Amino acid sequence: MTALFMLWGLTCYVGAVASAYTAKKWPSVQGTIISSRAVRGCGKGTSYYPAVQYRYVVGGVTYTGSRIAFGNVGCGSEGEAKVIADEYVVNAAVLVYFNSGQPSDASLVVGQVLDDTWLGIVMMSVIFIGSIWFAFRVFVSGQFIGRLK
Repeated sequence: MTALFMLWGLTCYVGAVASAYTAKKWPSVQGTIISSRAVRGCGKGTSYYPAVQYRYVVGGVTYTGSRIAFGNVGCGSEGEAKVIADEYVVNAAVLVYFNSGQPSDASLVVGQVLDDTWLGIVMMSVIFIGSIWFAFRVFVSGQFIGRLK
């Protein structure tokens, strides 16, 4: 069961990497930062993440986005979250990349993923391989068959 859960998680992380690189082909428009701050709320509420919102217009329709980059935003100290949030000053102009097939799907950064995404891929790969190895060892040792009797 652990292996299946890790495989699902790994698929999500790898999908984020693929999306980040696919998004390099997305068109872009000028947008405006409407809010940017460090927000408490990860885990038990002791960690922070950067929350950035921006507004952009595609085909005469106004959209609001919040994705900074693809992948796992991750949580850390308030200072770490503020460093990222402070890069996006309220009312500043930004380049917003959007999916032409679904303009509400947008990102400020394309072609790269957040560091926590790579960490997730490594960790889930190790746990996935370890759980497969463990299941194989249990099955080969006969303990699994003995429990079925």
